Amino acid sequence: YPGTPWNRGDFVLWHGCGQDGICYQTSIGKGRPAWNIQDASIVTKTLGFTVDIGCGGIDNLVRHHDYTLAVAEAVSGKQFSRYWLHGGHLFVEGKKMSKSKGNVYYPRDLLAKGFSGAQLRFFLIYGPYRKKLDFAFKKFAETVQKLDSFKRMVAELQETKPSGQAENHEALINKITADFESCMNNDLDVKSAFDSLNKTIGELHRMRQSLGAQDIKNTLTCLRRVDSVLQCIF
Repeated sequence: YPGTPWNRGDFVLWHGCGQDGICYQTSIGKGRPAWNIQDASIVTKTLGFTVDIGCGGIDNLVRHHDYTLAVAEAVSGKQFSRYWLHGGHLFVEGKKMSKSKGNVYYPRDLLAKGFSGAQLRFFLIYGPYRKKLDFAFKKFAETVQKLDSFKRMVAELQETKPSGQAENHEALINKITADFESCMNNDLDVKSAFDSLNKTIGELHRMRQSLGAQDIKNTLTCLRRVDSVLQCIF
C-alpha cells in the first residue's frame, strides 16, 4: 500500500509478559500472543484455513486483514479467502458518529420515530458498500420512499384478479431474477439491482389487468427469491 507508514514493530506475533499480568508458559518461553494473530487464530479454529468471503470495515484493510492473511496462509499454504468485502463507514450529516458529539443514532431511535427495520436495512444497503454512507433524516426519508412505493406495487400485484385472457409475460417476469443476479454479481451492486427490479415490477404493475394466475404466481415467486437476499420487500 503506497504511502502507508510501516515500521518493523507493526507486525508482532508474540509479546513478553505485560504489566497487566497476562502471561503464559509455553514451549517458546513466557509471554502472550500479539493481537495480530488473534483473528487468524479464532477464524481458523472456527471455520478452517479457507473461507468463502472475508468482510470488515475499510479500516480493517491495512494492518489487520493483511496480517490475518500473512499468518493464516503462512501456516496452511492455502489461499485464505477468494473474496474480500470492505465496507465504507457510516457518517451523520457529514460527520463521524461520536457519543461526545451527541450524533449517534441507534436502530431503536429510528424505530421510535415510526420507521421500520426493513426501511433502515434498505437505506443501509442501497448504495455502493465500499463508499462511506452519510445519514440525514431527509436523505433517509427520500430513500425509503423508493422502497415504500415499490412495496405498494407488489401489494397491488398480489391483490390483482387474474385475467381470463392472459398475455404471455414470461420474458419480462424472468428479468426479475436474471437482472438481479447480474447486478449482484457485479460487486454486490444493490442499487442497480433494485432499480432494475423496480423498473420491471413497474411494467408488470402497469399491465396487471392482463396478467394471468400463473403470471402473478411466477412474479411473486421470483420476488420472494430476490427478497431472500434483500430481506426488505415482504
